[in-house]
Amino acid sequence: MEKKIEDIEQNFNSNNYSKTIELCHSFFKSYPIKEFPKNLFILNYLGASLSLTRNYKKSVEVFKEGLEIDSKNINLKSNLAKVYKDSKRYTKAIKIYNELHNQTNNDEFYLQIGVCYFDSNDFTKSKEIFEKVIIADKSNIIATDYLSQTLIKLKQFDQALSYINKGLEIRRNNPYFLNNKAIIFKFQKKYKEAISLLKKIPTKKNQFPKYVLYNNIGSIYEDAGDDEKAKNYYFKSLEINKRHELTNYNLGKIFKKENEFELAKDYYNKAGGLGKIKLLELSYFLDERKNFNRLIKEYEELEPHNNNVAAMSAFASEQWGITNNYSFCYNPILFLKYKNIIEDLKNLDFSFSDISEELNELTEIWEPEDTTTKKGSQTFNNLFSLKKNNISKLKDLLKDEILSYLKNYKKDNSRYIKSWPKNYNIFGWVVNLQSGGFQSSHIHMGAWMSGVFYLSIPDDIKKNDGAIKFTLQGFDYPMKKNSSVSEIINPKKGDLVLFPSSLFHQTTPFESNKNRICIAFDIIPK
Repeated sequence: MEKKIEDIEQNFNSNNYSKTIELCHSFFKSYPIKEFPKNLFILNYLGASLSLTRNYKKSVEVFKEGLEIDSKNINLKSNLAKVYKDSKRYTKAIKIYNELHNQTNNDEFYLQIGVCYFDSNDFTKSKEIFEKVIIADKSNIIATDYLSQTLIKLKQFDQALSYINKGLEIRRNNPYFLNNKAIIFKFQKKYKEAISLLKKIPTKKNQFPKYVLYNNIGSIYEDAGDDEKAKNYYFKSLEINKRHELTNYNLGKIFKKENEFELAKDYYNKAGGLGKIKLLELSYFLDERKNFNRLIKEYEELEPHNNNVAAMSAFASEQWGITNNYSFCYNPILFLKYKNIIEDLKNLDFSFSDISEELNELTEIWEPEDTTTKKGSQTFNNLFSLKKNNISKLKDLLKDEILSYLKNYKKDNSRYIKSWPKNYNIFGWVVNLQSGGFQSSHIHMGAWMSGVFYLSIPDDIKKNDGAIKFTLQGFDYPMKKNSSVSEIINPKKGDLVLFPSSLFHQTTPFESNKNRICIAFDIIPK
């Protein structure tokens, strides 16, 4: 037995996960776990190896089997929570981390709850968790790092810098805090300052590897429009670690932009999940239908809800005149619904002027980086987390409208309807456009359904100005035929528009002395 255990541990520690799985199964044939419960720790090797080979379903089964024998086993529970987190089943992960925190009073598990919220893009909630961890332990470097990253995501740069500086007081020249500061400089378009700061970061193999640093410097040069210097740093990164997925992805992007498609393919092939979606797009660009269908089949089996894939597949099937084999949402434009809900709001004693006052608590960012908003501002905290009278009334009505929407399509066979999330969060933000303002074409990654509620529409604009336009074509997808389906809605105050998050949409520019103000929101599965 000891020799078999030694072989399992050696292969696992050498990253030979497939061999570890094989050895674990062989071990349990000789020593069934129910007869030898002292070997529960071997289940950790098996479950972890299955997870690391992305067989999340089997991994969950293994850890659950162990917990049936010892329901309070901390290692099994924490590993199960990690599998749920890694497979993006954040609600289940949070539930177990909560149990572990209650069981052990270990704030490390509470911190992981914050990480789950962060990874699921619920930055309002992750901020709350990380702040509580830091109140309990001001020297918690990991929580301080995550909080600064969260604040960067919320575009609250001054607060982020404050926590970064506190972190640097605890750990002078900490590379992660210095990197976070460089990210802020990048968002502020202070490219020289960002690059200068990154070049001063001390690098260690097991802490902040040099290949990561070179990739980050390259990405800033790329943002600054200097693709040649960007490529030089990406190449330096790959000289150290040729398998670094993000660097391979970044090089693939540049070569695709330069129409060097074969080179782009080579790098995307080494870029993991990030590269895979770009390989799908390239297959469409180059009319490689066989490869396109192969990739769609893989996504259908392993990642059945990916809005990028859904958008690409819907457009390609339309342009090529073929069946859409990605079943999440075959033709998203068919699921576009809109209505005016002013009368329903009146029944709730809702006030447009009062909700505008309530929303003033949110911080608006002018033309925020990494968004499609131009000549306008946007908020980033979840407005539905505000405990305000009119916001709560609107949220309640939206829940009713979502149920009505789902009922309307109940006979449809797409995953979009059949696999509708039983539990979800509504995440909302304000978009305030001034004259000349618009939003370019985009989809909402990570969300299931999206919507827009219009608070104010200028009454002096022309038809189709300030409109919301829905299309199957987006990003830089080339047309293969002369047309593509689209629909334009000219919204009015009180209009509510609901649509799949995989459907491309944009706002057309308008000219007026008044602002166009709306609440956009996403339905995000828990």
